[in-house]
Amino acid sequence: MRFCRNHAWHKKNMNKKTKLKKWAEYSLEVQLESMEKQKLVELFSSLMKQNADLRRQVLEWIKTNERCSGKIKISQRTLDDELLFEYWNKASVIISEANEYGGYHYHEGNEVFDWLSDISKLIEKGNFSDEVKREFMDEVFIEYDHGNSGFDDDLMDLLFKICKDKKDWHYLIELLERKPSEWRISIIIQILKDHLHDENGYLQLRLKTLKTGSDYWDLVNFYHKKNKLKEALENAEKGIKHGEGRLTELLEFLFSHYAAIKDTLNLERIVKAALKKKSDEKSLLDKLFEYYKKEKNYEMAKGALIESQKYVRYDSYFHEYKRLNKFLNESDFKEIETSWLEKVKKESTHDYIEICLYKNLKSEALQALLKSVKIRNRFLEDNLDGFAEKLKSDYPKEIIDYYWKIALDFILQKKRNSYSSAVCYLKNVKSIYLNILKDPPTWKNRISTLRTEFKICRAFIELSQGL
Repeated sequence: MRFCRNHAWHKKNMNKKTKLKKWAEYSLEVQLESMEKQKLVELFSSLMKQNADLRRQVLEWIKTNERCSGKIKISQRTLDDELLFEYWNKASVIISEANEYGGYHYHEGNEVFDWLSDISKLIEKGNFSDEVKREFMDEVFIEYDHGNSGFDDDLMDLLFKICKDKKDWHYLIELLERKPSEWRISIIIQILKDHLHDENGYLQLRLKTLKTGSDYWDLVNFYHKKNKLKEALENAEKGIKHGEGRLTELLEFLFSHYAAIKDTLNLERIVKAALKKKSDEKSLLDKLFEYYKKEKNYEMAKGALIESQKYVRYDSYFHEYKRLNKFLNESDFKEIETSWLEKVKKESTHDYIEICLYKNLKSEALQALLKSVKIRNRFLEDNLDGFAEKLKSDYPKEIIDYYWKIALDFILQKKRNSYSSAVCYLKNVKSIYLNILKDPPTWKNRISTLRTEFKICRAFIELSQGL
């Protein structure tokens, strides 16, 4: 009965509070509706001084409820302008501080990206006066000029998004030219070519700033799209001779051109240039091999293929072995196979074992696998355990030895996560004893001895329960 009376009392009072709350809300709405316009303005002005976010929230409400804008008498252009700076002011406070201290915390970065995202969405659909766009670009550039915040690329993306016509792009160029650098000049070149379509302006500046392979490729690509093949070829040739850094696109452009017209002498010259520049050697030699193969020139194709082996990456030997075996005739393949495999054996245990299994040389694969346990750092080398799984049926005792040594290495590290790894390898050992050798007693004896040896390692004893 006490519970029922208390429950009834509680319900009665909750109903009373709900009525009071509804009455209070209704009363406030009545007051607001009855207030004069000037008084409402004063109220909101006072509240906005106390709450920095209220102004933004009101503007967002108005924009969301555009059907009310006629009553409120606020123009869409003004609204977008106001929101643009509301969002920017939020982001710029953090960006300015990041410029001062040379970086930002993770949560601050996320907040900035959120505000910049809001700005981007507003720019996409918004309508801004020229005056406001210039003012906004000026403010963004103040932070961009500092160049110490970590947001520089994001700020430049923002500037690109707000540029909608030639006047905007020219103003951005003007801002970039105030503090010239190689990077800023490259941005100006991009604007001239891709956004203003000012070919003369682009060429004038581009020809003055040809330093890297990418610079030359930009010019070559420009001429190529204009169907000016002569100019494209001339500058590609200059690029592979004088360009710094990446030359991939230039080399491939020239190679494709000379291959199309079957100019063998120039193809060989381009490949030699790649070898001299130490750029894309393997790629160009492979292209030369495919060219001669298509032309049915066995000797030249063989030379390019064998030469390309000097530039094989450690994880590609198995693929290269199959390529050599497939293309070379039997005598040529046998002539290079032994020395080639010795090289692979030294440089990539993984690929060497894979080739041995491919050739069904299981004993040789096993020896390489067992040797790897002694010399490799298991946290840096390729994981070879998949090969152990393939060999365990033929060599169960040897693979037991392989797994056991690795398990011991992990136990001796005396860390909980290393104990977990050790237990995984011990499970593999148990599986071989039980399922292949059919010898449960030996397994029980070995694991019991191991647990006794490391009985002070309580975490290992705990994790190895049930083995």
